[in-house]
Amino acid sequence: RFVASCLALCTGMTLAWGARAGGIIPPTVTSPFGDPVCLDPIDVTNTLANPSGYYAISDQCESLCKKAASDCKQYVRLAFACTSALLGDDVSYQKKDCEREFADDNSGKKECKAGIDNDSGVDRQALRNNRDGALATCEEWGAICRNSCNQP
Repeated sequence: RFVASCLALCTGMTLAWGARAGGIIPPTVTSPFGDPVCLDPIDVTNTLANPSGYYAISDQCESLCKKAASDCKQYVRLAFACTSALLGDDVSYQKKDCEREFADDNSGKKECKAGIDNDSGVDRQALRNNRDGALATCEEWGAICRNSCNQP
């Protein structure tokens, strides 16, 4: 029974993938990464502790606050670079899928790729906005932290 069920399933899948131009339709071309590989820049700042009094008891409070704010900005920039690279890779995979999907239709291929470029532009602008907001949050965190130094 098991073998017969598997045979029926495989036959059904082969037929479902169909004979487009006499062959099997290849699967969609997508990125091989299933989970987010990179943090969004906003995610970096979401991990920050409450700056009020975080280093207040240290005799090096101000320098620690400055270092933490600097590190925060560095991690935001790294997250931005990683996510930006990932977006670029995703665009590349999606455009390869346009070539597969519209192999015999040049206008469809161009339209597909133009839509991907448009969506990518929106995504990249949102990423830049997140980066800029996160960098401002790092600065604000550092200022609040430094203001709490030597406070009773």
